[in-house]
Amino acid sequence: MTDSHCTPVQQLSAHLDGELSPAARVALEAHLGGCPDCRARLAALRSVGEALRRRFEAQADAADFTGFTEGVLARLRPHRPPLGERLQVAFSEWRTHRPAVLWGGVGLAAAAVLAVLAVAPLVPDVAGEAGHPSLQAVSTDETAHVAPVVLKTEGGDAIIWLVDHPDRPSLSLGSDASVPDVPPPPAPRPKGGEL
Repeated sequence: MTDSHCTPVQQLSAHLDGELSPAARVALEAHLGGCPDCRARLAALRSVGEALRRRFEAQADAADFTGFTEGVLARLRPHRPPLGERLQVAFSEWRTHRPAVLWGGVGLAAAAVLAVLAVAPLVPDVAGEAGHPSLQAVSTDETAHVAPVVLKTEGGDAIIWLVDHPDRPSLSLGSDASVPDVPPPPAPRPKGGEL
């Protein structure tokens, strides 16, 4: 059956490679059963493919691949994607694989914001006019042996110490407190044999 209706070489090659649909394969095999010319062309294509395969296998066996893997890996450069892409991939993975953890974290953050907003009105405002605490008055217990010592800085700030004065019963410095006059302690008395 050698006429113009014989199977094209491309279809025979596709049949050898297993690329035909089941219906086309059945039709081609039916045609091959009655067409010796197409069977001969299919056998010729099969033998050419086999010869090429043997040749390339022989070339591959003869090639020296020593150090091939190390050479390829040495030429590779690490690729670090941009930050936006890394964040997008990380969020996608969290959303896909760990949705409970992701939404739990969002819920926890929302609860924290609500707690801060609920507690904020309850905190008293202790700041003065300028936003800093201001000193109104300094006083001590009259029976205590401590006195406040106020040091005023150039910027208008004040540092207050409570100084223990066991020799003085009490100090009342009033509203304009300053360093109290404290007499120096008496010199120690010499003991037997000391001068």
